[in-house]
Amino acid sequence: MQPDLFFRYANPLALSGWIVLALAPLSPVWAQRISGLAIPAILSVGYTALMLTFWSGAEGGFGSLADVMALFRSPQIALAGWVHYLAFDMLIGAWVVRTARREGIVHMLVLPCRLRASHPRGRTRMTTLALNARARPALLGRMMADAPLFIRLGLFLGASLAVTLAAQAIDPRLFQGESVWAKPVKFQIALTVYLLTLAFFARWLPPRLNRSRAWRIYMGIVALCIVGEMLWIGGAAALGTASHFNVSSPVWSALYSLMGVFAVTLASATLAMGIAIWRNPAAGLPRPVHLSISLGLVLTFVLTVPVAGTMSANGSHLVGQAATGTGLWPIGWSREAGDLRVSHFFATHALHFIPASGVIAWAVLPERLATLAVTAGSAAFAALVAFTFVQALGGQPFLPALG
Repeated sequence: MQPDLFFRYANPLALSGWIVLALAPLSPVWAQRISGLAIPAILSVGYTALMLTFWSGAEGGFGSLADVMALFRSPQIALAGWVHYLAFDMLIGAWVVRTARREGIVHMLVLPCRLRASHPRGRTRMTTLALNARARPALLGRMMADAPLFIRLGLFLGASLAVTLAAQAIDPRLFQGESVWAKPVKFQIALTVYLLTLAFFARWLPPRLNRSRAWRIYMGIVALCIVGEMLWIGGAAALGTASHFNVSSPVWSALYSLMGVFAVTLASATLAMGIAIWRNPAAGLPRPVHLSISLGLVLTFVLTVPVAGTMSANGSHLVGQAATGTGLWPIGWSREAGDLRVSHFFATHALHFIPASGVIAWAVLPERLATLAVTAGSAAFAALVAFTFVQALGGQPFLPALG
């Protein structure tokens, strides 16, 4: 048995399980069958086979730290430990999702609910939010009604991720030191999360706007841009060449420019939705939560476009020389040069970080203080993006002390 090959298949399998758990509200029963039973069972069988085959011939043991270190010098035993972790961690994750659903907690709010479970005001307000969620239609049905195109495209991208992960596991080709399918996998995950997030927030759009023909045409254009982005990135992977910063020929240069237009267009959905939700007094949200959702969406566009534009003009996400290519585990941000991906990451996830902080602030603070906290927190988040952006332009790595 080759440890590298086993490892290569185990990781995508576990990742697919976590993606299924993230999408659990869409089909709770099948999410539990896949991520709470099938995938842990497969990983457990692999773990058992590794231990039965290689334990007797391994050095070391569990009697002391030195014995444990000696034991894990065996690649097969180290792999068994990793697979054990993957299986057990997924079982716990499935249990958390299952328990949250049984208690009526909105899937998106599982983390802040657990963070503040011991705080009296947090417990009361989160319970109120959970009970309100019970009174609403099922999550998938509501999202399908509010943003049918986004939810269908998001589900398609999420489901087709299995194909891309399989290609990554089977195709041995590398591009710039990583699998040619690594970038399509990352973008499929990112765009799936993006679409499902927008579909979730669409419930607070003004109903008249959401039903208008002009809005539906605009949403169709955004969806077409997302499809175009994925076809471009996936096509480049299939050809074994770069998608981003590829100006090697007039055709690739033109495609790269066109995809820049597509990227701005698909990102503009956050700006349009953020403004529309802010101007909707009938959203029925507590003021801090209403403000955090609106600011999170608007800032996603406002912060992302300048960073992405600078990255494109630079012709690389790196500023400066990276002699060895050392990256910050597990995300790969450069430890030797300025890396514009840092500010890009924070900017594109403002629509997650800021609303999540708004929910937490509303759960634990009086409404007026919570509103002030959301405003200050949003300004601080924008400052963080600006700081990491300027830091990268100066050729400085993010958090150099962690290298």
